[in-house]
Amino acid sequence: MTFSFLGDIYSNDLVKADAIYMEATAYTDNGNTYEVKEKSAKTLMPKEDSFLSNIFNLTIWPAEYFGIQEGETITRIEYIFTNKDGTLSITGTDDKIAAEGGEVEGEKEPFICELVCE
Repeated sequence: MTFSFLGDIYSNDLVKADAIYMEATAYTDNGNTYEVKEKSAKTLMPKEDSFLSNIFNLTIWPAEYFGIQEGETITRIEYIFTNKDGTLSITGTDDKIAAEGGEVEGEKEPFICELVCE
């Protein structure tokens, strides 16, 4: 799976950070959760090789990335994009506000990727 942060979609301070990382939590069909919130080469989102865009990507094999055991199936992944010290972030709530306007009420919500196996 490839996760992308499109830094030029709307004005934000994260795109100016020295490095952008993904923090994520995987949820499985067994009711287990697996978090990866470290700031390392594993979670670093490299910038595409273009001086014209601010697109950052991270491609993972989800089971390996989260350390999911054999016999468990990931049902969803929740994630945000953040800088190294966690002071700047872009969440699903930020995207919603940029698209629809308004303000944040309560906690910001992550992006959600639902996985369906057929």
